[in-house]
Amino acid sequence: MLRGDLDADYTRAVIGRSKRDYVWIMAREPRMADEVYQEIIGRLDGLGYDVSRIEKVPQRW
Repeated sequence: MLRGDLDADYTRAVIGRSKRDYVWIMAREPRMADEVYQEIIGRLDGLGYDVSRIEKVPQRW
């Protein structure tokens, strides 16, 4: 089962499994403001995800 969080203007989405073993943070743009990213990480931490295992994937366009 997947859980999702979609930004109001559809610029960002967070999809995670209810087992909290996988999570994807996606955005329309290749870069995301650090404060926005940290806010998402904070919410994921509060939901029980092991945020120390989250890896950023470099986006090259």
